[in-house]
Amino acid sequence: MSVWKKLRHFLESALVRLLAWWIPHLTRRSCIHFANGIGKVAFMLDRRGRGVAMENVRCALGPSLTDAQRSEVVLASYRNFARTMVDLFWSPAFARPANRRCLRTRGWENLRERMTREKDRKSTRLNSSHTVISY
Repeated sequence: MSVWKKLRHFLESALVRLLAWWIPHLTRRSCIHFANGIGKVAFMLDRRGRGVAMENVRCALGPSLTDAQRSEVVLASYRNFARTMVDLFWSPAFARPANRRCLRTRGWENLRERMTREKDRKSTRLNSSHTVISY
């Protein structure tokens, strides 16, 4: 491995460790603003990916959208991806009681009922079809 690659991997690893430590210390509102900013920066810097995404939106939705509207859809996609990644780093913050209001779970009663009916509790699986973290 080249010296440049070793340095790059070291810097990337250090940045990820720093973010993993820092992001859970943010308030939920700060977390959202940070993620939206990262999404905007990624949208602006990722010229090739942005072009592919614009073309994908054009193919999927046809001529019904203007270039400006397609750009808004792609920017929203970048922001959504960034929020998802930042939320993964922020998830340890759910341990703080003040942040538990951001989490709403439904269906636990059904899971408990099924587990009491099942002979082999290992056969009960927990699936999440949609996760939304909001402030």
